[in-house]
Amino acid sequence: MTTLDVDRLAKVLRLLSSPMEGEALAAARKATEIVRTSGLDWLQVLKPASIIRIVQVQERQPPDVERALSSVEKIRKSGIPLSTREMEFIESLENRLRRYHMAPTEKQAAWLDDIAARADRAQGRPPSGASSFWP
Repeated sequence: MTTLDVDRLAKVLRLLSSPMEGEALAAARKATEIVRTSGLDWLQVLKPASIIRIVQVQERQPPDVERALSSVEKIRKSGIPLSTREMEFIESLENRLRRYHMAPTEKQAAWLDDIAARADRAQGRPPSGASSFWP
């Protein structure tokens, strides 16, 4: 019997409506990878069949979206200088958090932690640490 993680597929498919073409294209490719990894093709996914068992997979809980948004807000309020790349990252991440309610990836969370630690130091607070998102 074939299994498909529809929750994960649905999260990825939400990104297809992204205004950023690269993000939408990456989402389409990731969705196809999820389908193929399950041993199915798109016709089988879209056409109900008794041989397909759709399951909800309990995954590790992602970082809290509200905590990530709080870090973004802290960074913005701190007034620390950000590179163009960091500003684009913060704007893109904030859009993803607010629009799709999707938590940052591990790589995004690590980068956000680094920038937030700089913001903490700039305001004389001890950094919250690199593990602020990932237990």
